[in-house]
Amino acid sequence: MEIHYGALLERSMRLSGHSLSYVARRLRVPRATVNFWFTKPDLDARIFFRVEKIIAKDGMQIYSS
Repeated sequence: MEIHYGALLERSMRLSGHSLSYVARRLRVPRATVNFWFTKPDLDARIFFRVEKIIAKDGMQIYSS
């Protein structure tokens, strides 16, 4: 089973309590761009970690559950 990195990132954002608008503002990109990233199963690692850096409260703890 392959990992859908966009969906994983979206789940992480929702679990962290941050909104799509918040993430988009912090990255200085349109909300539609962030939404598009969530649809990509093969999301670029640089994008993944840029978003994760903003939304992670306790590092990789979100992914351990």
